[in-house]
Amino acid sequence: MAPTGRIAPKEHKRLDSTIAFATRLEKALRDASDTVPLLAEALLEQIEGIALISSSALVDKIRDFDERGTRIWNLASKLKNDAESGAMLAQGLRAIQLCQQAGN
Repeated sequence: MAPTGRIAPKEHKRLDSTIAFATRLEKALRDASDTVPLLAEALLEQIEGIALISSSALVDKIRDFDERGTRIWNLASKLKNDAESGAMLAQGLRAIQLCQQAGN
């Protein structure tokens, strides 16, 4: 999105940087083979940076943030659910193995 006349270019650059970070985070969550580390420190830096931007600048980017945030939330929820399902499957397989061993 091109900067509007009422928003400082520096604020637009910071917002674009945060949206780019959200895009990389979304990609890393989507691509299980991605080796880019997801560091809490990097996420915290982005959040702290947003706190310094004027609310009028955020208004111009709210849709981008909402879309990225929703995608990241959905991917994180899917990963959590997949991990829980995988753990339950592993427990079930282990129980079957124990039953088979007990029967032999």
